[in-house]
Amino acid sequence: MPIQIITNLISQFVAFLPRIIGAIIILIIGWA
Repeated sequence: MPIQIITNLISQFVAFLPRIIGAIIILIIGWA
């Protein structure tokens, strides 16, 4: 795999992380 594809996937994953973390926090607060 070219490095460009790998870095693109990593950057997309990093950009998506805050949404996932935010959703988890909202779920935890909602359950509490």
